[in-house]
Amino acid sequence: MTHSFISYVRNDEAIVNYIANILEKNAVPYWRDKNDIAPGSRWKDSIRRAIEGGSYYVAMFSKNWQNREVTYANEELVLAIDQLRLRPANRTWFIPVKLDDCEIPDRSIGAGETLRDLQTIDFAKDGWKIGLGKFLRALGVANPLLEMGEPLGNGLPSNAKLGFGRIIVESTVPPAPMMVGLMLSVTGGWIARTKENHMLAYIKTQAPNAHLQQSNEKFGLDTFFAISNDGFVPNDPGSPNTFGFMTEHKYPANSAFWDMATGKEVAIPFAITTHLEFNAFGILNKTAFEGTFESSTTVSTPFAPIQMTMAGKFDISVEPIYDPDPTIGVFRAPSTS
Repeated sequence: MTHSFISYVRNDEAIVNYIANILEKNAVPYWRDKNDIAPGSRWKDSIRRAIEGGSYYVAMFSKNWQNREVTYANEELVLAIDQLRLRPANRTWFIPVKLDDCEIPDRSIGAGETLRDLQTIDFAKDGWKIGLGKFLRALGVANPLLEMGEPLGNGLPSNAKLGFGRIIVESTVPPAPMMVGLMLSVTGGWIARTKENHMLAYIKTQAPNAHLQQSNEKFGLDTFFAISNDGFVPNDPGSPNTFGFMTEHKYPANSAFWDMATGKEVAIPFAITTHLEFNAFGILNKTAFEGTFESSTTVSTPFAPIQMTMAGKFDISVEPIYDPDPTIGVFRAPSTS
């Protein structure tokens, strides 16, 4: 069996690493530029040959991909569509995967169809467990195996569901009274253990009004992946663990954003770049992950950078979602037929 080509943007590397580990456990050969381009080779030629020679082409779409102004993943997409047009229509080769609530690009694949006409693996809609099962079956794994590993915390397996919760801003520097007291609702997500014994979380949020939600979506703040180098969620308030993420987005001149100070949408007349660093410090309190957070945002402009830091608290419900077999340490994804 030849390989499955995995296409993604660098901002999604943490989650792609986790999916690659699942592929390895199920003996699914895959190709990705991080591991499979030989030193000294012409990398564009290597990628083209890998796409043409693959049993499957897997596009890991996300809001990070959607928001990137420039990424070679778009060039890979062009090569893959050209290959798709050469292949039989009744044979699955191009597999779109939605890592979050993103849009599939409306790109033509010929005969009046676009990429949106292809059946999609949707982790945001189906959930992690069902989504992984569908994904592995699409790659030819008849009976998928998903390794459980060590528990995330007391009373939790190595995979858990994030339910409803709150992220509340308590202070800002410089002072921004309209931000203090702002509450983002956590509407779902999951947390899982990685091959490196780290913890990876996917979190979905909803702003208190539609205008701010649209602005958060532009800044990539409505959904995000966060990772912890710690191996266990503690119960001791004196030694919380840390989850963090960084994201950067570029916006062309005249991009519109919601201004909380004026209650209006404002168009920025020049190009800007936003860089956000976020760290959450938390513990497991019965069935909730709770603690404090700090964030730092830098907006680069043609004149001078604008910086703001925020701090506050959060609480998110956590519940087990898998039932591993303790005798073998693995479980099999349920059939969705």
